[in-house]
Amino acid sequence: MKTCVFLFLLLVYATTLAQDDKTGTIKVKKPNQELDIEVDAPEIFSPNGDGFEDTWIPQIVAKGNHTFTLRIMDKKGNIVYQFSDPNNPWDGTIKNKRGKNNQAKHGDTFSWLLTVRDEEGNAKSFGGKVTVIIRKIKKKRKRMN
Repeated sequence: MKTCVFLFLLLVYATTLAQDDKTGTIKVKKPNQELDIEVDAPEIFSPNGDGFEDTWIPQIVAKGNHTFTLRIMDKKGNIVYQFSDPNNPWDGTIKNKRGKNNQAKHGDTFSWLLTVRDEEGNAKSFGGKVTVIIRKIKKKRKRMN
């Protein structure tokens, strides 16, 4: 008679069960799963209307479907701009406490916080600073012949 010894390794982690009402399928979600995301954010931009670097938005490289929320804050931590639509990048417009829009000035530096979420609700945050540089638009001179 042979005796066999089995060793079981039990991994325990928190899960969330969700049942799809339409199909009855039960999905197991693993919260806090590490997201494979890269973010490239310019440190400066120039919202002067010349068509070159007039808007600012970080470039997000991620696998699968993701959503994001981006908050831009002044030096005091007040949110001056917030968006979740990649087709609506920041153009340097800031909202003051009275709800009026102003334009960021040359040399103003803002903090940003980007939160990216996958379809399962897992999130990863990134942050940094962006400085406004207003370049003067050069007008073409007409030559006199």
